[in-house]
Amino acid sequence: MDTIIEAFGLTQLVQVDDQYFLRDGLGVGPALAYLGVPVVEGQFGVSWTPIAAEQTPGGYQLVWKNGAADEYDVWNVDGSGNYLSLALDDVPGASPALRALEPVFQRDRVL
Repeated sequence: MDTIIEAFGLTQLVQVDDQYFLRDGLGVGPALAYLGVPVVEGQFGVSWTPIAAEQTPGGYQLVWKNGAADEYDVWNVDGSGNYLSLALDDVPGASPALRALEPVFQRDRVL
């Protein structure tokens, strides 16, 4: 069953069973992968979950939230859904760097 996690911009972040997908308005797009392996629910600890994604000129950016903690990571992902690099690591929600990404995610608040 498909569960839409977030769909504020042009990209939908979708969970299908225990995998995550980055889909466009037609429902087409890659599976999220880390080191060539599909990312599955709980892979980075039960607290870390993806909460937002948006397509960028170089691929995608993806926001992860650490459970109830005020802690976020942002991944750079290529057009095939593969993790490339960490754009932000363990920043609080009030981080100016995280807030600067709000236009990318087409939201007033990423959180």
